[in-house]
Amino acid sequence: MQVEVWALWLIASPEVLETYRSFLSQKEKDRAARFVFDRHRDAYVLSQGGLRLLIGHYLNRVPEDITFTFGPKGKPALKDDPGFGFNKSDSKQLALYAFSNCELGVDVEEGANRDWTRYEACVKASGQGLNEESPSGWTVHELDPAPGYVAAIAYLGPERTIRFHEPINPAALLESCHTDPCTGHHLSSDSTHG
Repeated sequence: MQVEVWALWLIASPEVLETYRSFLSQKEKDRAARFVFDRHRDAYVLSQGGLRLLIGHYLNRVPEDITFTFGPKGKPALKDDPGFGFNKSDSKQLALYAFSNCELGVDVEEGANRDWTRYEACVKASGQGLNEESPSGWTVHELDPAPGYVAAIAYLGPERTIRFHEPINPAALLESCHTDPCTGHHLSSDSTHG
């Protein structure tokens, strides 16, 4: 299976922001409420809501019904579908997501060193902490997801095709994820419930 990579701008209207907030679990909403600055809170809501929206899109699930579990170092996985690999990273106004059927990691930074993004992607893919020995044996791809940003994706195993979706705004992602990926027809809210 290829690796699907999405980039999401973390700026939205109040209405779209509230839609993304509705996707979050209570624990995620509580975390968002603890941010001091609105721009950080809004970026978190859009980033985490975008993750839920995209997972729901790929697995034909309602975003708010997705349940995460976390490894010993905090790496998230799906509680009821551990074979579905995903990871996210955000920096300033951009979030980057990667999806496949393997363990993977992604890192995006604004104007950062490529060596750092490669290392960070490998650490996130392996689920290790930053202070542990650098993981080895990972396939790494570098990306330039948007002007001024650098990124890397890492996964274990042979090289896979990367399908990169150009950066999209949150309102357009909502529309895109409510469209059947096979037919292109708009999905009603009832058809997304399974």
